[in-house]
Amino acid sequence: IRDFVVAALQHPFTQAFYNRVVVPLWGMSTPWVLPAMTAAIAVSCGAAVKEKVAAGSATLGQDALLLGLGQIFCGVIAALSSVVLAFHAGYHLLGRRPADPLRQPQVVATLGSMAHTISVPWRLA
Repeated sequence: IRDFVVAALQHPFTQAFYNRVVVPLWGMSTPWVLPAMTAAIAVSCGAAVKEKVAAGSATLGQDALLLGLGQIFCGVIAALSSVVLAFHAGYHLLGRRPADPLRQPQVVATLGSMAHTISVPWRLA
């Protein structure tokens, strides 16, 4: 059985199928996994916040409010990540080298302000 499998995998038809069908499909689909996952996180956080808002502010305690703010923050970060990763995947599909987002001053400033926002509780303690 092993010899048959090796012979089948080394057959020119199998190699041609792999090189002409599998490799291009794999190359087109894999860059979209991360943007899809971060978009799913953003949607999940948004749904949780929407649920809390629909419940009404009277039922929200301080812990629930902090959790809601955390969910909003995580949802926004996931949405921004999804956009950046989607642009990267689009560039990858076009066969161009994607621009490094960390070389853009606006992106660096945004990430820096987010990092400062996250560290506020530790700076206050």
